[in-house]
Amino acid sequence: MPPSLFSCWGSQLDNPIYMKPENLITLSENFFHTLSRERVYFMELKQSQDIPLPVDKVWSALNDDQILAQAIPGCQELTKISDTELTAKVKLKVGPVSATFNGEVILSEVSPPHSYMISGTGKGGVAGSATGSARVELEAIDNGSATRLTYDVDAAVTGKIAQLGSRLIESTAKKLATKFFTDFIAILLPESEQS
Repeated sequence: MPPSLFSCWGSQLDNPIYMKPENLITLSENFFHTLSRERVYFMELKQSQDIPLPVDKVWSALNDDQILAQAIPGCQELTKISDTELTAKVKLKVGPVSATFNGEVILSEVSPPHSYMISGTGKGGVAGSATGSARVELEAIDNGSATRLTYDVDAAVTGKIAQLGSRLIESTAKKLATKFFTDFIAILLPESEQS
């Protein structure tokens, strides 16, 4: 089904921010019909994290569903369908809104051990839904003893969560990312020290 280029419709059309080019997003036609009836919040997030482990070890861990299940905040289930497909059940709290999201994740443009693209969708009932993608890149630093992981995220959020405002949504996203990497490194470092 061909993608549709759109911005937010309905009562949001009178708000100029929704009509800016940077707030347009390409999504499937089915998702377009869903979003057109709701308030939508579009988010971009680009950050990097230095990990005191070599690239090959970080890459291996990023593709290990058991490690990811321990590191992802609120993760209740993570099932590996194939080398490039996963399903997840994650419980999150964004401000006053709590919800359990059921989602699907697909990896593409895989270039081991340097980069891949993550695309995913998640549904959290009345709390809202999310769809997005992230480009993840690994770069060797400190003469190969450490890794700089850079991720560039584009996402769209609907429902009650989308009504909370950009400051709360973005601050929560950054806190979740920080917790993920803190736990991710904590899981890997003991194993590294024993090897």
